Amino acid sequence: MRPRHSGVRATWMTAAGMAVLTLMVGCGAGEFDTAEPAADAPPAGAADGARERPEDMDSVDSGVDGGRAGGSLAEHRDIIYTGEVTVQVEQVDAAAREVAALAQRHEGFVAGDRRSGGEHPRATLVLRVPSEHFTTAVNEIADIGTERGRDIDTEDVTEEMVDLDTRIATAQASVDRTRELLERADSISDIVEVEAELAEREARLASLQARQRELADLTSLSTITVSLVGPEEVIEENGSALGFLTGLSAGWQAFTRSMTVLVTVFGALLPWLVAAGVPAAAVVWRVRRRRGTTTPPFEEKTPPTARA
Repeated sequence: MRPRHSGVRATWMTAAGMAVLTLMVGCGAGEFDTAEPAADAPPAGAADGARERPEDMDSVDSGVDGGRAGGSLAEHRDIIYTGEVTVQVEQVDAAAREVAALAQRHEGFVAGDRRSGGEHPRATLVLRVPSEHFTTAVNEIADIGTERGRDIDTEDVTEEMVDLDTRIATAQASVDRTRELLERADSISDIVEVEAELAEREARLASLQARQRELADLTSLSTITVSLVGPEEVIEENGSALGFLTGLSAGWQAFTRSMTVLVTVFGALLPWLVAAGVPAAAVVWRVRRRRGTTTPPFEEKTPPTARA
């Protein structure tokens, strides 16, 4: 009987072990099944939101415009456009009026106007036009007469503008904190110390804001310097010509310039020479005359006679 009970017990233990193993396998499969959806990629919107959240927090903390400080630098560039154009025209004054009207047509204005008349009239106008009209305005100015020179420069200040935005936001936050400390200050010494610190930080903030306004003006309005010369004006071309005639012309110009300088110097000294020369000549004449009156008369000596 004892062996029979041992076999039955072994059978029950084997069955129980199989049942436990089956339950463990089933629970493990259930855990894997429930974990699979969590392992799948989240929806596109949720993933994008999760990735962008740190950047959004940074932009909020710094107070900088996320659209400008983020990846949109390639789309929006802050560029300063400056240009110089030299044009030879028949009538300088008429061309200057046309240039001023051209600036108004392009929603700009004349910031400077210098003119000189005479044998070689000349006019220099400084135009400020919106940057999007810069190229068109320069081409139209060149068509007023005969273009003799053009110099275009650009400067990309995008990084400086972004840096200024960040520094201004930081400086403004610093000023606000200092003002809060000033409101909570109790003693006179604390008030004086906090006020001095506040003045320094406000000055730093004002300097940054002034630079930001300057760059905003330069990037929004381009600068064009227009030089208008008459038909008689000689425009120096780039490069140097060689040859006998060129050397002769250069030598003649140097000679005439030298003679002009000498004649100018002589004309400047002539009044002084006359003013000093006339009295000097009178003194010399009187001295010579006095010497002539005091000289003893000449005595003629007769030679001695020979003795016989």
